[in-house]
Amino acid sequence: MITVNLKNVDMSGKFELLEKGNYLFQITNTEEKTSKISGNHYVLVTLTEDQSGLQVKDNIVFSPNSLWRVKSFLCAANQPYDEDNLQVNHTDWRGERVYCKVDIEEYKGTDGNQYKKNKILFYNKVEITTGAPKAEAKKADAIDDDVPF
Repeated sequence: MITVNLKNVDMSGKFELLEKGNYLFQITNTEEKTSKISGNHYVLVTLTEDQSGLQVKDNIVFSPNSLWRVKSFLCAANQPYDEDNLQVNHTDWRGERVYCKVDIEEYKGTDGNQYKKNKILFYNKVEITTGAPKAEAKKADAIDDDVPF
């Protein structure tokens, strides 16, 4: 038997969002999927923001119109690739860190209500430095001018 206290459960469907800006994330999960509509292969990437622990999900879609984004993501996630014959092992992405430009997007839910969610606009590579303090992993707005978004 499972026993759970549901007394203070928020049923509003609202959850905490990151503000618009640039953030440092760790790739904490990946899952290969196929679109039911287009048949395109994609990887559902779960990104966890370093300071807040909030998660944002993003789809890396392997379609002709999205390959620029695939290449940008692979570069940002320090993943080697062969431009002539790309073979992806998405589990290798887990644990990598990436800077992301985040926005807030509104969408209509299946219930007809309007909701908001975070959306990844762009990925950027994290420069690896030895002995970098954890404090550098906070919201990256301070270095916004250095990030080519």
